[in-house]
Amino acid sequence: MAVHLTVSDLAGELQIDEATVYQMRNRNPDALPPAFKVGKYLRWRREDVDAWIAAQLPTSNVTSIASRRSA
Repeated sequence: MAVHLTVSDLAGELQIDEATVYQMRNRNPDALPPAFKVGKYLRWRREDVDAWIAAQLPTSNVTSIASRRSA
């Protein structure tokens, strides 16, 4: 069964205020994971949030650093 996050859940995951979630959603919806509405309430799929967070993480430079050291 799919897990759906509320505004409060998402705010907790991102360590921001609920008001900030609403502001980001209104000003720049692309600044948050894709959401959908259940009635008048915003919801996020857990899988979408996890994928969005993973995409925000910087990629590792371990390979390029190691190759520079061996050169």
